[in-house]
Amino acid sequence: MIAVSPPTKKQRRASHSLRQPASITAFQKWLTANGAEVLVTTNPYEVVRFRGDAGVSIVYRNDGARPHKMTGQAGDAWAAFCQGRNMRFTQAVQIQAKYEPVVRTLIDRDGGACFYCGSPFCEALPPTREHLLSRTHGGPDHIANQALACGPCNRRAGHMSLAEKIRLRDQLRQEDRHG
Repeated sequence: MIAVSPPTKKQRRASHSLRQPASITAFQKWLTANGAEVLVTTNPYEVVRFRGDAGVSIVYRNDGARPHKMTGQAGDAWAAFCQGRNMRFTQAVQIQAKYEPVVRTLIDRDGGACFYCGSPFCEALPPTREHLLSRTHGGPDHIANQALACGPCNRRAGHMSLAEKIRLRDQLRQEDRHG
């Protein structure tokens, strides 16, 4: 059962702007930039559907096209968007290599150093799994789409595009060579 909370007065006032296609598009871009996966709406009453930490969240509208119900994290996300704040939907999870078979496989395949900066992994700088094409941009959760990165680099790469991630890697490695 999905928890549905009625929008607050502040959210209802802000929701008037969700009637405009430009506002919907801006909200969807903001969701993606903050780590949510924007999904295709499934019926004419859905304004926006996305997947975040708490699963799928939806902004519904009534017959008058005005948003009137928000499920999951939708209300909090819309409020953060309206206030110009960021809201992280996914966090880089640090995984100890001795417990995670996928991490061991990636170390065997790629070596025991960060994909971005090239720093060797150690207890103080453990590896994290990095999706080269992020899940929010449609990347699969397949080992071919993964590399290992140190936590600071993984957070820095965030939800960049694949090309941006490769440029970041090249930049960090160039800085390391020159000092």
